[in-house]
Amino acid sequence: MVGQSLTVHPKLNGEAASRAENDFPESFEPRKINRFIIKLGCLFASGMCFLSLASVHAGIYYVSPNGSTTNSGFSTNTPWSLGKINYNSSIPSNSTIIILPGIYEETNKQNTTAGPVIYSPYVTVKSEIKWGAVLRDSSDYGIQAQTNNVTIDGLRIINALKCGINGSAAFGVDSNLVVQNCWISYCGTNPISGVGPSGIANGYANNQIVQDNLIEHIGNTHQAIYDHGIYLAGNNIIIKNNVVRYCSGAGIQLNDHTPGCYGSSNVLIFNNLIYSNGNWGMYLSSDGSNNVSTTIYNNTVYGSPYALAAETLIPGITYMNCSNNILLATTAQTLKESHAFSTNSVINADFNLMAKVDHLPVGSHSIITDNAGFVNPSTGLFWLRSNSPARGAAYAGLYPTNDFFGNPQTNSLDLGAFQYNSLYASDTRVLDPSPASPDYWLDLLLLLPPTHLRTVPGFEP
Repeated sequence: MVGQSLTVHPKLNGEAASRAENDFPESFEPRKINRFIIKLGCLFASGMCFLSLASVHAGIYYVSPNGSTTNSGFSTNTPWSLGKINYNSSIPSNSTIIILPGIYEETNKQNTTAGPVIYSPYVTVKSEIKWGAVLRDSSDYGIQAQTNNVTIDGLRIINALKCGINGSAAFGVDSNLVVQNCWISYCGTNPISGVGPSGIANGYANNQIVQDNLIEHIGNTHQAIYDHGIYLAGNNIIIKNNVVRYCSGAGIQLNDHTPGCYGSSNVLIFNNLIYSNGNWGMYLSSDGSNNVSTTIYNNTVYGSPYALAAETLIPGITYMNCSNNILLATTAQTLKESHAFSTNSVINADFNLMAKVDHLPVGSHSIITDNAGFVNPSTGLFWLRSNSPARGAAYAGLYPTNDFFGNPQTNSLDLGAFQYNSLYASDTRVLDPSPASPDYWLDLLLLLPPTHLRTVPGFEP
């Protein structure tokens, strides 16, 4: 029922890498099980198919806090108001809507009754400056996508009564929803908001990417176990490079509770920093369905009662692969099981750093310690110190093709979301509590002075 080894799957669509089974060290003892194939290429193939049918009359439209629904939106001098987006099916496909910097008070809504609803497919809604467009105080969702092929990029969303960003595609469709570079905080905090307000949520839908977002202080104390940072289900999902903290329920949950749900499959969760959430770091549920394949690797999970939990009813989770993670829980369990795993479930785990182990296979290469050697968790710095036990402890053949900062990499050396770097080991910034710009994705290497410049003769001081 529970496997002690890790079956790592082939490199697929540039996001995961491995060796063939016969290349594994003998101590790995891989099981001969049916390996899942993560065909995330279908995300892009289906997108290209739809694009060929979409309107070619794409445009760039601008939105301003001082805009108007009667403006053309074609320039920064004639911008729309935020309400112009709301249920506007006349926006041409393949258009980009640029939200100019400013405060968008969603209590008066600029001709909306809540946060705007994107109704035209193949639309990108993007802040002109990352986090410069601030949508706040919605009486419903911060922003909602009720169609497919939508990208939401760079928005700052504060104090939405329900979810910060909500996708409501029809059950089982290829939603192709992308949410990236957003900062979402203090959403779903009102007890009357009901069950399940999350930072980013979508129903059961295929082909979703959630990346490079900061999600914090989500949920309320009314029914806290239902309020999560990221709440998704479906096939072909990538959740990467996010920072998720201080959510009432889980940092990340796969929500296979939907009646008739087919189960989430081909899910990749990597390079995420998940800490100080109220109940779980990650919660993988598959009630009455089949969570057929989830790979969790190179994540840092810290400071929640359970680092990882799985709730299953028959047939339950079929395969879960867990490696190269730092999983530090505050209770006696790294993996909490609710109900019972079915007899055909296989959990493969090795090459993890854990303090308290229960149910999750340890493997012969894992490290058991409660000290991962972080730079300063109290200020949000979960980079590795030079003496961290996570250094050099990863399975090199399983790696994201880009690190947390977007730099290419060809192997994994260290456990967790961040590979060791001496510059980050001496970092003294305060990223928690959040300053005006808690930019975890700021690559400090880019701030170093160029090393190739020379002093011009005769111009020395």
